[in-house]
Amino acid sequence: NDFGDFKMALNDYNGPVMNAPLNDFPVWWDLKEFILSSKDDITSLSLKIGEYYFGKTPAQVVYNGMDLTRINDTNRTQSEKLRLITVARMSYEKNPEFTMNILHEISKIRDDFEFLWIGSGEKLPIIEEKVKEYKLENHFTNISSTKKPEEYLRQADIFLLPSFFEGFGIVAIEAQACGLDCFVSDVI
Repeated sequence: NDFGDFKMALNDYNGPVMNAPLNDFPVWWDLKEFILSSKDDITSLSLKIGEYYFGKTPAQVVYNGMDLTRINDTNRTQSEKLRLITVARMSYEKNPEFTMNILHEISKIRDDFEFLWIGSGEKLPIIEEKVKEYKLENHFTNISSTKKPEEYLRQADIFLLPSFFEGFGIVAIEAQACGLDCFVSDVI
């Protein structure tokens, strides 16, 4: 099939292909064959993604970017308490149970901390159970979303993102730009 100058953008960030074995999606294989048969070169967010999805190295890599002019550490607020933050969906890949275990361990050695989780998702009920089980009600706050996470990042001391896997954890770069100490898994 000749589609002329047709250009295609494929983004499956947190879609069904990223969250399950590709063999479960026969439509994906048809789409993959269509993409590989096109005369256009493959463009990807990384070499690994291009090789994983298409079995070959992409001709071009377009890296994620961010506007650092809106993010800086000059307006950091001070607090007597240790302030921790996560900005992530409450989903399996973000490893929320481990985050809650970290908070539980912190609560064993100090009481002067607070934790803010910006995000929502299918793991929220489990997180709420852990807050009660670990007696973190006075330390844990959840905001489902915000258009300006940097305002909250600037108020924190430590950023946590212990994901099992990530496409690219751009929020970790935002946290670093806000001057936070970042504790992230080795897959970011």
